[in-house]
Amino acid sequence: MKNKASFLQIIGLSIALLTGQHSLLANEVVKQYWDSGLAEISRYELKQARYGALNEGEAILLFVTEPFSRDTQVKDETGNDPNAERILKLNAIKRFETGIYDYSIMSSVFSSMKKNNAYPTFKSTTSIQDWCGQAFQQWNQRDGAWKSELRSYFQSFGDEDKSIPLAAHEDGIWNRLRTDPLGLPTGDFEMIPSTSYLRLKHKPTNAYQVKGSLSEGRKGTSIYELIYPSLNRTLSIRFESKAPYEILGWSESYPDKGDEILTTEAKRTHSTRSYYWEKNSPSDTKLRKLLGL
Repeated sequence: MKNKASFLQIIGLSIALLTGQHSLLANEVVKQYWDSGLAEISRYELKQARYGALNEGEAILLFVTEPFSRDTQVKDETGNDPNAERILKLNAIKRFETGIYDYSIMSSVFSSMKKNNAYPTFKSTTSIQDWCGQAFQQWNQRDGAWKSELRSYFQSFGDEDKSIPLAAHEDGIWNRLRTDPLGLPTGDFEMIPSTSYLRLKHKPTNAYQVKGSLSEGRKGTSIYELIYPSLNRTLSIRFESKAPYEILGWSESYPDKGDEILTTEAKRTHSTRSYYWEKNSPSDTKLRKLLGL
C-alpha cells in the first residue's frame, strides 16, 4: 500500500513537472513571437448575420505590440514616457455587404501582456459605418471603472457618457487568448459584450451575466466559449492549443431578426507576419495577394 502511494506520488510529481515545463516553454514561445516586432495579419472568410440573412464578407485580425502610455492611454510615440508599457494591440476589421450597401466595422483593443491581471485591457475603440450613418464607442479603464463614450447617428444612443463598475470586457479576450489562454475567465461572471455587438443590436452599455468555458477541440485545437443567457447569445473562438495560440476562426449566434437565431461564422484563409507599416507604396499592393485580398 505504501509502495502504491509512493508510485502515485511520483506520477503526480512527474505530471506537475511536465506541466510546468510546458508552461515555461509556452511562455518563451509567446515572448519570442511578440518580441520580434512583426505584426501578425490574418484574413478570415466571413458570413455575417444582419437583417435576417447571412452576408458574405471578410475579416482581418491584426496583432502587434507597441509602447502604450498608461496615463494618456495612447501610443507612446516619443519613447520618453517612464510609465509606458509594451502592450498587445488588436485591430479587428470586418467588411460585408447587405443588399445595395455595405458595412465597415473596426475595433482597436489595447491590452497588457502581463499575467495575473484580472482586467488586462486598458482601452478599446470601435467604429461602425454603413450607408445609414455611423457610430463610435470608446472604453477606457480608469479609477477602477470603465469610462464609456458613445457617439451615434441613431437617436436612441445619440450621445452617451457613462461609467460602469469594472468588469471583464469581451473586446479584450482576443488579446488575452493570444498570450495566456489559461488566464481567460471561466465559470459564471459578468462581462461587457463586444462593442460591435452592442452597437449592431442597439443594446444598453452594461455588463451582462455570462458563462465562460475553455475546452479541448479537435486536432490540436482549443475552444473558448461565452454564453450570455439574457441575450441568448453565444460566442465560440477556435484556436491552436500550442503557443502562440493562433486564432483559426469563430462563430457568434444570437437572435438577429425577431426570435430567429442566426450564426455568424469566420474561418481563416490566409495569414502572414510583416512590418506592414513599411509596405505603403503602390508597388507593395501585390503583397495583398498573400492575404487573399
